[in-house]
Amino acid sequence: MDANFQTHSVEAWEGFTFELVGLRHIAQIKKALGISGISTAISSWRSIPNNSTDKYGKQIDLVISRVDKIVHLCEMKFCENQHVITKDYEETLRRRAQVFSEETHISRGVVHTLITPVGLNQGAHSGIIHSVVTAKDLFAE
Repeated sequence: MDANFQTHSVEAWEGFTFELVGLRHIAQIKKALGISGISTAISSWRSIPNNSTDKYGKQIDLVISRVDKIVHLCEMKFCENQHVITKDYEETLRRRAQVFSEETHISRGVVHTLITPVGLNQGAHSGIIHSVVTAKDLFAE
């Protein structure tokens, strides 16, 4: 019976549900980032696929555009342990930020923010992450 909880559909549901929780806690995310007093615009973003090798395009879960010209590209990842940034995932984040900058014409002040239940595992590729928001932050008062 436990095997049913480890299927791809359950993992997708967990990820989607975590994203919804994050989107309902924008004030807490801003507080955790230390920007609760800064005017922001909140959105998500998706690029249009540009060729057959880029079947789905690029997508960013949450974009926080600050009035001081800093843009947080927020990735929401559900995981039971600290999230690990692999070499491949670091490259994915770099490509996603590059396409975002090209399509939106925003090239300065773009930072990566990770929103995940228990934090970030500090490793060889974690330096790409500017800030981390955890479940503890999401449910802080």
